[in-house]
Amino acid sequence: FGGGVASFTTVSSGGSQDVLQSGVASFTTLSNGGQQLVFLGGSAAGTVEFGPGSLEFVFDGGAVTATQVSAGTLEIIGSGGAGSFDTVSFSGNLYVSSGGQASDTTVDGGGTLTVLTGGAADSTVISNGGQLILSSGGSGSFDTVSNGGNVTVSSGGVTSDATISAGGTETVLTGGVADLTTIRNGGQLILSSGGSASFSTVSNGGQFAVSNGGDATSTTVKNGGE
Repeated sequence: FGGGVASFTTVSSGGSQDVLQSGVASFTTLSNGGQQLVFLGGSAAGTVEFGPGSLEFVFDGGAVTATQVSAGTLEIIGSGGAGSFDTVSFSGNLYVSSGGQASDTTVDGGGTLTVLTGGAADSTVISNGGQLILSSGGSGSFDTVSNGGNVTVSSGGVTSDATISAGGTETVLTGGVADLTTIRNGGQLILSSGGSASFSTVSNGGQFAVSNGGDATSTTVKNGGE
């Protein structure tokens, strides 16, 4: 629908809700294969996804906020799409593809956020078994990793201004780049052979492990970092 308002809608297997042209959908439930498409100036807030096959697709001027992705469901933010304050957990998956933007996402409890070529994620919070994957050409900034959260920076992926603490881990693989990382209070940055890290700060029990062939430049170690 375009220009209209829908609240507390349930979309189940085989059903689809299309939100466009200034349309607004609030507190939609997508279950067991239900779909929501948000595009051309449409917006959605508070969408809840559960049950295998449920999908929210945001693209071409669409914007969503506070989507809950869980239990084998999927959110895709494509070119021109934006998502903010989404939560990804319990085997839910969020993909950000070329031209898409995800901000202030929370990833925990086995959820995964994957940033593909040309996609961007900023201010992501990763903990409790959540995972952020920056694929080739994907970027992440101002991420916070703790309590069993994991970040993987693949070849061609870039992360900047991340903070890793209290049981969080960031791994930079061959061809991956990490800039301006802060590692503290039991956090760990692992730099694999062929990966690079610059202007890292390690303090207060943080660990920075550099494999043979890893490239670490302008690292600062202080106050019990190693």
